[in-house]
Amino acid sequence: MKSLHIDTGSEKGDWQLLLEQALLASLRVTPCLNHLTVNCSAHYSNLRLCPSFTLPISELRSLRSLVLLFPTYEDWNAINSDVMLDALSLLAPLTTLERLEFRPGYIVESSQAPSWSSEHPPLFPNLQELKLHRVNCRQSLHHLFEMLRTDTLRSFEATFDYPNNATCKRTFGTLACCFPRLRSLRCIMKHMYEEHTQSSGSTPSLCELISPLLAVHSMEVVILPAWPQLRHLDLGEYPFTPSPQGWKGIGINSLALFATRCPKLERLSLSSFDMQTLDLTHGLHERIPRTNHPLRYISFRALYGTEDDCIPSARVLDRLFPNLNVADTLVALIRPGSTSTMDFYAQPRWKGNRAHILKYSIFLSVLTYQDAREHDPEVGL
Repeated sequence: MKSLHIDTGSEKGDWQLLLEQALLASLRVTPCLNHLTVNCSAHYSNLRLCPSFTLPISELRSLRSLVLLFPTYEDWNAINSDVMLDALSLLAPLTTLERLEFRPGYIVESSQAPSWSSEHPPLFPNLQELKLHRVNCRQSLHHLFEMLRTDTLRSFEATFDYPNNATCKRTFGTLACCFPRLRSLRCIMKHMYEEHTQSSGSTPSLCELISPLLAVHSMEVVILPAWPQLRHLDLGEYPFTPSPQGWKGIGINSLALFATRCPKLERLSLSSFDMQTLDLTHGLHERIPRTNHPLRYISFRALYGTEDDCIPSARVLDRLFPNLNVADTLVALIRPGSTSTMDFYAQPRWKGNRAHILKYSIFLSVLTYQDAREHDPEVGL
């Protein structure tokens, strides 16, 4: 047998000892496993990651893929960060591991310094794919990255909560340092705005938060910006929710960065675009460059603004991305359910749908600018 999947089910009970014994017995008769999945995420489960859980797994010296999923209930599944790191360190004999999918549970920061230091060799020297679920973006996440650091990692996917912007930026800095040859990145981040706190200054842009990743020039696919070889950028699932300071999503300046720092980008998907960030009191010539960018497709899950914002925003889009294929987009908007090269998240009904009308208005305005430029190349300059 090469693959084994263990699921705790949904029954209540004291699963910890039972599962550890069952795991030990199963692995004794299947020492040549290549793929192991242990799903402990059932409701009411009291399972926790601990050294006695990972020790039997460390005997699977042929293991190539490991999935460990623990519940994330803060009340009864909390795990100290030092216990989590100690449990993972026991898996060091798994030198053939290529894929790790991991949900550690709700992590409580430990006051003790981790026993694992940056002087240790990489935990999994051949790791190529890493997927993390619901990890608290605090000190323990940085220690986890340092433990798993390797230049063999090619794909990273994670969902995590972060308490403040500085922590988020530091997390990406550690990620870029520990995995310098990443090719594919997918991150879904949730900002935990703290109540009764005051934030000085404006909320930093997404580009500023993920700026440490700009040093990873091996990037080819990012589902989350200067990656000179990047062709597809998907921020469609990024949870852009209005912040206490009123920030609603990606603005004009961020689009300009995409145009200048991702010169080969062909497809861009955004979860939200704030048209009201456009300042019409100053000329566009100085702030928004006229480019011949090759971007062909752009989509927005949500637009913030009014119909009056669509025409000036369309002018900016046409300056930045003059090669957009908006015809397919308009067809998809006019005929819900029609087949199109644009991948819209849903085909909304036309009547009474303000978001649908805004999308139609801005793309129709872009098409108008394109048609005008065919007759007069100076239009929009």
